[in-house]
Amino acid sequence: SPTAPPTTLSKPTTVGHKIKTQAAELVTRLMRCTPHYIRCVKPNDTRSPLGCTDARVLHQVKYLGLLENVKVRRAGFAYRQYYDKFLNRFKYICKETFPRPFEGTDRQACAAILASQPHLHANFQMGQTKLFLRHPEDIFSLEAKREEAFGLLVRSIQRAYRRFKSRKQHIRLRKAVGKAFAKAGKERRRESMFQVYEGDYLNYPSHPCRRVVEYVDPAHVWQEYVSVEYGNRKYYHNPVTQETVWDVAPSVATPTMIFAAPVQRVTNHSTGVTQNELFVLTDNNIYTIAEVVPSVKPTPRCAAKTTPVVAGPQYVCRKRGDLALLRCIGISLLADDFVVLQFYPPELEPAPAPKHKRMAKPSPLPNEPTEPIDDLILRLDQRTELVAATRQAYKRLVGTPPELLFANEIEFVSRATPQTLAKKSIRFELDWTLPHPMLYCCGPSALLVRAPQGVSQEVVHQLEQSKEARRQAQKERFAAEQQHQRTLERRREEGRAAERVLVLQQRKQEREAAETQQAAIQLAAQQRTAERQERARQVVARNTIQEPDPAAVLMSMRARLRRSDG
Repeated sequence: SPTAPPTTLSKPTTVGHKIKTQAAELVTRLMRCTPHYIRCVKPNDTRSPLGCTDARVLHQVKYLGLLENVKVRRAGFAYRQYYDKFLNRFKYICKETFPRPFEGTDRQACAAILASQPHLHANFQMGQTKLFLRHPEDIFSLEAKREEAFGLLVRSIQRAYRRFKSRKQHIRLRKAVGKAFAKAGKERRRESMFQVYEGDYLNYPSHPCRRVVEYVDPAHVWQEYVSVEYGNRKYYHNPVTQETVWDVAPSVATPTMIFAAPVQRVTNHSTGVTQNELFVLTDNNIYTIAEVVPSVKPTPRCAAKTTPVVAGPQYVCRKRGDLALLRCIGISLLADDFVVLQFYPPELEPAPAPKHKRMAKPSPLPNEPTEPIDDLILRLDQRTELVAATRQAYKRLVGTPPELLFANEIEFVSRATPQTLAKKSIRFELDWTLPHPMLYCCGPSALLVRAPQGVSQEVVHQLEQSKEARRQAQKERFAAEQQHQRTLERRREEGRAAERVLVLQQRKQEREAAETQQAAIQLAAQQRTAERQERARQVVARNTIQEPDPAAVLMSMRARLRRSDG
């Protein structure tokens, strides 16, 4: 039977060979990159933007194998991350890694971070280059701790900025009042020259006296009336500004505390008796508040059996002066701790009231002063800061700073009653034998303060120069330490960067080696395939029966006939 002629074309590849070649190419491509598998879920069949069909989504989740993937992932390690990336993200939750950089490798730093979290015990593994966490809840807890650490950092930064701003303002105030004292030739106390200004020595935000200062009753300024002509409609009238509003009284702004400290106030200007009180300076007023501890008397039935019950302390406003009525601040030229605040007398004539029926009388206020306002004689350790803060608040309110009166004899006004005024004086003398200033009474209209020897302005100038030199040396030393610390930190970062570069190079070399090995395996497979194809081709060529050529057969037959005829 006739056979097909031989051909030079290669044998077509099989389906299995094609699948194997494509799989090898796919593996090579995957080794060159970091794959991320994304599952797309169709929410609904109507293509609506906000519609979701639960049955449709559950069907896709079931047949895409997402539940099985999650189960497999949870059975192993849900989180896998390189050490350097984990350290850069979660270094804020450990004291050993922040704010100071960790002295060690990234692996040791990550171990310190995980050791600081007790709930992660035995739930993680540390590999050669990666960290493995088993449960997703651990990642969520680390993220929550990171957010909490950021909140603490923000609050600390805000607190540091407010402290820096307040400190800068206090230094400016101290320099200004120091210049005024130097110009007047006042002697200084050693403990007051370099005293750090704080402004609040009572912990005012949480002190009970704050309720006395910030209590505001609209009935005190805005008195309530009813208009008969308009159907008994309520309205409010201000007797000071002569303003009238309907229905609702305007709210009063909360005062801002500028300076607060415990003081000793001379309560009796005739005998020189002092009392411990609280001094509060706000943006509009000056308060002196006394702490009173009332005793509750028992009932007559239980008087013989029980003792008086001591109630909690109460705070009563003794003096309240308008800061705008401050006339001058009196200070002596000696090294004492007294200050005299002199005020203009307030207007005593009451404002005219409307000619309508009064609906209700204004109730007395808790911050209503129990004593009439007059000149204040105060004694406190923070006298210089009080003077500086009062000058600044007065200048901010009025526009010009108040007058500073430097004299060793200062006159002041004493008001026993709102209608009685008496002029008195306080005199300051030098006494070498006293360690501290002392107050004496020299009659019904004179007070005497004996003060020890203070520091002269020449010595103050020398001390300020030496302090400035020490501050400059400390600043240079601190700058050198910071520079040294930055150098060490830069070297550590360079070492870590070099280590990361080595790790990346090692990863690249491993990847290239894997690619080379895969290419060699693929080339060997191709060579084996070519050899098999060549052997198969040779076998086919040997086993193929060649058919005779009809023309050649005809010519040979003719040649034989000629030879036989001849």
